[in-house]
Amino acid sequence: MDYIVLVVFTFSLTFFVVVALLVAFFWFVEYYFGLVFGRPLFVHFCPFPKKISPNALHFLNNQFPFYVRLSDKKKVYFEHRIACFLDRYKFVSRENFVITEDIKVHVAATFTMLSFGMREYLCDVFDTIIIYPSIYFSRISKEYHKGEFNPNTKTVVFSWEDFQ
Repeated sequence: MDYIVLVVFTFSLTFFVVVALLVAFFWFVEYYFGLVFGRPLFVHFCPFPKKISPNALHFLNNQFPFYVRLSDKKKVYFEHRIACFLDRYKFVSRENFVITEDIKVHVAATFTMLSFGMREYLCDVFDTIIIYPSIYFSRISKEYHKGEFNPNTKTVVFSWEDFQ
């Protein structure tokens, strides 16, 4: 019985040490890779990419030239990031504006395009996107706006007419 406990303990300890050494080695290699080449070792890592709907793919292929020019491998990462964006942020409409899937995908694709070269691509500074059909009156600043960001309420607000 003591022998089995010793073997299990030794195996567990060895496994833990090997994993810790591999992680430390990766951090070391990535750190020096960044120093030498001025960029991270990898930006896109997604072992189980999320999928987007066929309608979203149709929109990207027909309305988003940036997506069309990507390689097939990068298209998978782009689609994954759009799916993560759509899962993470809440869309709210104002003044009877109807938010369709195409509108959500357009906003998500634009944000993804802007952050595509970054490893950390989702922001914690906002969690809600409010869309007005056109220029709107801000109750906070008492002026008309095309768009604004409010860090206190963690919202991004913009006019769809001016976003397009």
